[in-house]
Amino acid sequence: ADADVADAGADAAERAGATELLGALRRHRVVCNEPPPPPPLREGVAVLAVLEEDEEWHEARVVKLIPPPSGRGAPLVLVRFVEWQKVQETSRAKVVPLAEIADD
Repeated sequence: ADADVADAGADAAERAGATELLGALRRHRVVCNEPPPPPPLREGVAVLAVLEEDEEWHEARVVKLIPPPSGRGAPLVLVRFVEWQKVQETSRAKVVPLAEIADD
């Protein structure tokens, strides 16, 4: 029973230490609560984009960035799919630069 109490105390101290360390890392911006924003896209960049017909990722190229209608938020992206030459307007969340994937 004494060993269980000692283990519980050690666990609590370890959790407190970890919480304190995580707080310090957040204050120094080493650790963030949110992921970083995606890198900006440029016309002509090779990407993977979600094709609206099948909701699957396919290779495409950025044709144009379209400012959001309200002037706020992420731009829409006009892409041309390599395999079908289909042009589609899509949200930034459904477009990932190939270079970003190759770096992972």
